Amino acid sequence: MITGCILSIGRILGESAALLFTAGFAHAVNGIIEGLAAPGATLSVALYVYAKEQGEFGVAFAIAAILMVLTVAINFATAFVQKLFAARRS
Repeated sequence: MITGCILSIGRILGESAALLFTAGFAHAVNGIIEGLAAPGATLSVALYVYAKEQGEFGVAFAIAAILMVLTVAINFATAFVQKLFAARRS
């Protein structure tokens, strides 16, 4: 059940990605410093802005690495929780 809940969180985030991407342009309106601290700013939008519009590829690669680490951490947490509950069941 816990594994299903964790995986459903991933699905919820995937389904809401278009909304977050659209709402994430708050920093374009408010300015980069104020906008990144605003609730609408997302890492995926910041990645796009730094890679395409501002040409700062070092920052874009750092953001991409953060997103990859977060994805791997969620996957490992799911596997760990699944093994933990499987061990308790046996």
